[in-house]
Amino acid sequence: MQVTTRSWLGAVVHRSGGLVLDHGWLRVLGSGNEEYRLASLGEINDFAGAVVVARDVLGGQFAWRVNAAGGPTIWYLAPDTLRWENCELGYGGWLAAMIGGGTTAFYQHLRWPGWVHETETCQLDHAIDVFPPLWTREGKDISAASRRVVPMSEAMSRIGVTRGRGDAGNDHRVH
Repeated sequence: MQVTTRSWLGAVVHRSGGLVLDHGWLRVLGSGNEEYRLASLGEINDFAGAVVVARDVLGGQFAWRVNAAGGPTIWYLAPDTLRWENCELGYGGWLAAMIGGGTTAFYQHLRWPGWVHETETCQLDHAIDVFPPLWTREGKDISAASRRVVPMSEAMSRIGVTRGRGDAGNDHRVH
């Protein structure tokens, strides 16, 4: 990756298989772990542009990419809007916020009663597919929607990530 191990990103990749946060809701990518089916940063990315650094249980993904000012920040491909949203934090700030409990506020509108149990039983290479889809008017009430566990690749293709690797670098929906 050409990133120093003294950086947050370099340390996570070099020193861990990845981080599983908030009952498995957020999967921060590191060097991967076959036993727990956690993908590595290298498996997901081709390093040609933005770098996908995490995925969530709904198929959303976080990518480290350049913002309009030319600096790298974390962006989120939201499964409920199908748009890249700038989190306006660098990797270290974003990771500190997520580890510090920031997932609660960030995902508040995407959680339902019983989400902890459903998330904990979902393998790390799978996601929870919601029908009707979250980006539709009918899918906005996630607690009333149908949910099922699917392979992560299926969840990613539903939100428009169709390549076998991270698609953060060339998505036409970036605004």
